[in-house]
Amino acid sequence: GAFVYSELNGWTYSCSLYYASQVAWCVGFGAIEEDSNASKWWTVFFNLTGASIIGAAIVYFLQMTLENQEAWKHEELSYAMNKQAIAELEGEEVGSPEGTTTVALSDIEQMLRTGTQRAAQSLYAVLPVLLTIAWVGGGVLYGMKYEQWDFIVSLYFAVTALTTAGLQSAAVDPHSDTFTNWFMAFYVLFGVPIFASK
Repeated sequence: GAFVYSELNGWTYSCSLYYASQVAWCVGFGAIEEDSNASKWWTVFFNLTGASIIGAAIVYFLQMTLENQEAWKHEELSYAMNKQAIAELEGEEVGSPEGTTTVALSDIEQMLRTGTQRAAQSLYAVLPVLLTIAWVGGGVLYGMKYEQWDFIVSLYFAVTALTTAGLQSAAVDPHSDTFTNWFMAFYVLFGVPIFASK
């Protein structure tokens, strides 16, 4: 999308990436306007088809990544890190009210799996919230430092960008590669799915 916007409007690549990110996530800050009807036709097509494909691909990628991480952590914690403890406990007798029982390897493995799964579930529940808070914080810091906004305007910008309302925009320059262009492109491109994941 960014390449097409660059070619059709004569914008820098950073500005084109910023604009494509807005279109893909339906933010629409309105800070810059397209210069040609061909670009507007591209936006209609890209918004209807490309945004859905990009969104589905990112969700699929994140889902597969999280599933693979959980499986890897489960295996590592259940077997490699606790292998010594399992070997020591296997076959040992344990006192109980009913008498003496033998601890089986499968019982120990099941206890470790359950604990590991609970820990992973807690981490996956908290991680998206922490990422969202960090991302909003980054938007606030950007607004206060680079746009010279006060705290509430910076917070307003950071939150409305991630919720796709797009009510406050930064000063984007379509004809030069500025830090603002790059920041806005990546803030929206990665921030919207981070916000949506919580």
